[in-house]
Amino acid sequence: MNNPIFENVELTAEVEETSAVKVAQGEVLIGSLAAFDEHGKPLVSHPLASNGALLTAITTLALSHQHIGRQVALMFVNGELKQPIIVGLIHNPLYALLDNLSVASSEEATEQDTVVFELPLPAREKRDMSSETLQVDGKYVHIVGQEEITLSCGEASITLTKAGKILLRGTYLQSRSSGVNRILGGSVQVN
Repeated sequence: MNNPIFENVELTAEVEETSAVKVAQGEVLIGSLAAFDEHGKPLVSHPLASNGALLTAITTLALSHQHIGRQVALMFVNGELKQPIIVGLIHNPLYALLDNLSVASSEEATEQDTVVFELPLPAREKRDMSSETLQVDGKYVHIVGQEEITLSCGEASITLTKAGKILLRGTYLQSRSSGVNRILGGSVQVN
């Protein structure tokens, strides 16, 4: 364009074309909660947003700053991509784990593949995790409790107390060793 009239004119045909794109009524897109604006309204991005723009959304659920970065399920007012509605958070087992445990750093934890979990000081409400599974991959896992840690499954449990007691409970206890199996203590009582 050599015409001086068009020197400062930017072509916006692509932007207008993408803004005219609509999604079908009831269609759900997966987006991401990016931030909150100065009025506390959620800002989201989704794959069909032009140039990765952040769009102000309305929501059907209470969101907080801890949800930033989470994937969200989006629907749109009249199918307009510029009018997103957050209809839910996408479940991820990692976030469920992080809701119950906070990852902390420790002076003892110097290896890269060391994971340290500390129970939060303010007691959180207990969650029913009977259907959830926790898998931790690493060479070393350190779990810290202020008063007590209990691992339980059915009628079996292992409890560690602040006083240094280790309590093993179960209907059947078995100890195997390919080497020496030692029992050491100030005194040893059987039955």
